[in-house]
Amino acid sequence: MSMYVEILSQAIATTEVAPAAREALIKDVVERRAQMLESRALHEGSAETRIAREVAYDGALIALCAELGIDIAPTRFANPREERTRLERELSLAGVELER
Repeated sequence: MSMYVEILSQAIATTEVAPAAREALIKDVVERRAQMLESRALHEGSAETRIAREVAYDGALIALCAELGIDIAPTRFANPREERTRLERELSLAGVELER
């Protein structure tokens, strides 16, 4: 198991998630995605900050996909960018646009 998968799995396991409406989940994913992309584009913050933003986005992405019945598992994040792309594509096919 990759280190990223371990970090993501641990973050998901230790984060208490209150039940949320679909629109709230979508809003959270959109905001976290924007933060992650901004951090990458500006090369701002430390590597730890960038990884934390990626983990936050992936956790929100997993929660939304679970709500919509899209097949997800933290172990599929061995290649995080590839899995994010797959899940974003699945969300798009389900009518959820993440770019606002």
